[in-house]
Amino acid sequence: MRQIRQCKSLIGIYSLAIVLGVNSCDVSGGSSSTPTLMPTYTARIMPTYLPTPTLTPTYWETPILTYSPTLTPSYWATPVPTTIPTYSPTPTPSYWATPTPMPTSLPTPTPIPTSSPISTSFTIPYISENDRVEYLNAVNNARAQRQDCGSEGVFNAAPALVWSDQLYRAAYEHSYDLANTNTFSHAGSGTIYDITAQKLGLTAGSSMRQRIDNYDYQWSNIGENIAAGYDNIETTVALWMASDGHCANIMNPNFTEMGIGYLEKDDTDYYYYWTQNFGRPK
Repeated sequence: MRQIRQCKSLIGIYSLAIVLGVNSCDVSGGSSSTPTLMPTYTARIMPTYLPTPTLTPTYWETPILTYSPTLTPSYWATPVPTTIPTYSPTPTPSYWATPTPMPTSLPTPTPIPTSSPISTSFTIPYISENDRVEYLNAVNNARAQRQDCGSEGVFNAAPALVWSDQLYRAAYEHSYDLANTNTFSHAGSGTIYDITAQKLGLTAGSSMRQRIDNYDYQWSNIGENIAAGYDNIETTVALWMASDGHCANIMNPNFTEMGIGYLEKDDTDYYYYWTQNFGRPK
């Protein structure tokens, strides 16, 4: 791992759940029982700074069930709700310390023609057993204790998560997209680095659900946290646990599996990029 850089740090969350037998759709928004949908999406932004870092989005989506949080890029921000007929929106943004406003000049994803080639340089690296154990330990140590996730409520200790290679692949793809486009969002960039968007011929960026589905993960609940700016899992998990929505994703007892994709890239705003995908198989 490289030495921590003195730069801004961001985190974000996105969650969604679907009940079998219910028609689903991809939108941001949701309600909460802890995370989300029919599918319903609930988004919320939660800008906040640690040292000088920043955090971001969360999305919980639930077909007809209820899940909660969502953050979208920016500094620590509380999920910004997006409504869907018959679904309830979530919390209004509330800001913690915001030393400097989020740069408005951050590259905006541009739709890519369906004929554009998929990035030929994309490969998903093998993740070592040591890294898998390190990531699982950092997250499961937090789940092993009762946690107060602020506006999302108090969570009792939850069972340990196990590793999923499919969730890891979806997570790594998104970290690859964020790093190569110098963006920070739960939505894919829609460029050649958004592998799922290219494969599906989408004219806009991929969603968390589409990326996870693209790797054939059969799920009943899924969620996502993203972060940037730190080069080690312990600090990154500590940042997530200090954010209500991210904390609730980690403590959600409905999740049983996870995968984390980590990528470093020079000449980017944050250098270190993390995506954490959660799931519960059908």
